[in-house]
Amino acid sequence: MAESQVPGLSSMLRGRSKCRVGTWALTYIAMTAVALHFLRLLFSDYFSYPVSVSIRLEDTSGLLFPAVTICNLNPIRRHLICENADSVLSIPEEVKDYICNETYRESIQDENLDVIEQFSFWLAHSQRLNKEAVKALGHPMKKNVRACTLQGNKCTNIKHFWSDTFSQSYGNCITANKQAQRTGDFLYYRLGGPEQGLELILNVEINEYLPITSEAGYLVMIHSHNLEPDDATDGVFVSPDGTTYIGVTVRKINRLATPYPAHCISKWSKDAIKPDDDNSYNRGPAGLISNMGGIVGVYLSFGFLVIYEIVEIFFRAMYVAVDFKVLGKRFHQKAKHVQSSALTRAIEAKRRLKFKARNRTIDAQPKYFNVERRESHPPYRLTVWDYPNRRQRPRDKNEVAAIHQAPQLHVDLQNYIRMSDAFGRYHRRDKPKEVIHQ
Repeated sequence: MAESQVPGLSSMLRGRSKCRVGTWALTYIAMTAVALHFLRLLFSDYFSYPVSVSIRLEDTSGLLFPAVTICNLNPIRRHLICENADSVLSIPEEVKDYICNETYRESIQDENLDVIEQFSFWLAHSQRLNKEAVKALGHPMKKNVRACTLQGNKCTNIKHFWSDTFSQSYGNCITANKQAQRTGDFLYYRLGGPEQGLELILNVEINEYLPITSEAGYLVMIHSHNLEPDDATDGVFVSPDGTTYIGVTVRKINRLATPYPAHCISKWSKDAIKPDDDNSYNRGPAGLISNMGGIVGVYLSFGFLVIYEIVEIFFRAMYVAVDFKVLGKRFHQKAKHVQSSALTRAIEAKRRLKFKARNRTIDAQPKYFNVERRESHPPYRLTVWDYPNRRQRPRDKNEVAAIHQAPQLHVDLQNYIRMSDAFGRYHRRDKPKEVIHQ
């Protein structure tokens, strides 16, 4: 374990000092606890499968022209049922009598609800048995489009622009700009404004409406290519005898598959095709990818141990490279030398102070002097050399500087005469011969 590469663990196990081992142990335990805490938060967010919602707005001027599906609200033309007595679809007589004898303008009464239910059952059953026969009873949608222009061009000049479709609720429908199976049939158009869109003039054929049809007009569904239209979500009701403008906005939603909360699946089971009861999802904060706090926390916890170990290695290297005992001796010698120099300077300063004091009391303490008179310019002064004892008196005044470098004292002539009189009273025997009285 001492050779482990885990940050901090090897330094803790190789430590000799109890203080060092204790410091490393506390630091290692604390940082490991912090790292485990952030790891727990990180994995908790990951296994909760949160949903991150991002919304992006784009300019609609460059939007591709969508597919447009148009359905007449009346599924079957009335005269085809009433004029064809020997219908192969075997419509019930009660339903046929109601359709042929009643008019569309009359309101639907409660006693006629059974007839409407029978007609709905007959239509659904006929679509399963003979779908082509039901299509033949519906409205010819291409003929009902009286005029069509796309970006100022007639739609009749565009190849494969219209496609026939069928709806379980509305019968025959027609889809514009739907992608065909053959390559090159899908036409891309870009919308740049209302004048660059699709303009249609439709024939409602109100005289062919059944009495059971509650509304008159068309249902226009705008949807993406290669997708079947949904009349509940994509449908826009267009009433007759008027003009309707439809704007286009695109909302594209990409949901994640299981185990995310959206519960999206790519394939339906053939034996259990039923809508899911829970089709909602909640918006929440982003999960693992955007949870930078947990990741940074883990990195900082282990990174602090690495930094702490690097600092300790640096100080250990400095301790090995420098001999602190020799360094201490050098510091001690330096301090001693500084102290000795300071003491020497203090002694010299004290000696100089004593020497100056002796010169100030020269009239009270007779000494041996060598005097030289200078009369070059007034006032007249004497140059006096002071010597500590008689033996050091120079035999010649020219030897004074070579024997003793004493400071020169400049005194007035009157003071010197007064001083020499004092010398004569107290030391007449030792009076120096070199002294010249002026």
